[in-house]
Amino acid sequence: MEKQNNHIDRRGFLKIVGISAATTTAALYGCGSGTKSSQGRNASSPVPTDQMTYRSVGGIKDKVSLLGYGCMRWPTVPSPEGKGDLINQEAVNELVDYAIAHGVNYFDTSPVYVQGWSEKATGIALKRHPREKLYIATKLSNFSNFSRENSLAMYHQSFKDMQVEYFDYYLLHAIGGGGMKVFNERYIDNGMLDFLLKEREAGRIRHLGWSFHGDVEVFDQVLAMHDTVKWDFVQIQLCGLAPRNRKQCKCGIPVRRTGQTEYCRCDHGTAIGRTVIECTGAHRGTAKTTTSRRQCGIVGIPLRRFTGIGTDRIERYDLYGALTG
Repeated sequence: MEKQNNHIDRRGFLKIVGISAATTTAALYGCGSGTKSSQGRNASSPVPTDQMTYRSVGGIKDKVSLLGYGCMRWPTVPSPEGKGDLINQEAVNELVDYAIAHGVNYFDTSPVYVQGWSEKATGIALKRHPREKLYIATKLSNFSNFSRENSLAMYHQSFKDMQVEYFDYYLLHAIGGGGMKVFNERYIDNGMLDFLLKEREAGRIRHLGWSFHGDVEVFDQVLAMHDTVKWDFVQIQLCGLAPRNRKQCKCGIPVRRTGQTEYCRCDHGTAIGRTVIECTGAHRGTAKTTTSRRQCGIVGIPLRRFTGIGTDRIERYDLYGALTG
């Protein structure tokens, strides 16, 4: 991102970054219907280990893999005490090893993923590999407690759990929900944004940005803060496989039809054209698995989106099922 003190709007920003969003367009390579990729390679054949594409964006010189690994879901096993599940660390290690062997070098997690266990499990798996060859991202996920004390504790705990001395990419997590009022409470009023800017100056954060899920007005206002904050990057939802004529809620997310009712996964409850979009939340996590989901030719997995409540496929096939939030 350029360092000039010029105002930048959403369209200009996306043009500059090439809609990189750190991970989102990666798995479009080789994606098609059924079990064969658009390249003609059978999905069950060995995945090549030398085909990863790397990109550097704007003023960031990091060569980041076009496909990133989001750690919002890790394999689990039943707890010996019969109380919930525990992360299967051996399986996590194998998945991370496989991803790195195939060229993935960007790993994204959060203090709240997998019931709060993701950072520790991800840190254990990544610690087994050279730190200088990885780009590690985590977030300030202070959703329920906006206090400075809680936010600072969360920030420092991430370093301990991930076993790192710095983060390559650090994000304000899922801005947009609740409008600018909530954004200010989470990051401005408690002084956390000022604190994170100082951490960037000290080198403990190499690149500072945010992930977005919500009101586009917040997107525009926070992006306009670039004049003073100098955001390094953002992670956004990008659905490259959705039909161009698909109806959208005002949040920008394509809607899902159930019978005569259309739904969006947000809480806007708005109208699109003459069709009322009911955002009751009752549909979340209720979509049944289908056998005709598109498969990705790179990793051979269905593309889907997970919410905090359950699986919300919405027929979008974006990359957030196994990627970032």
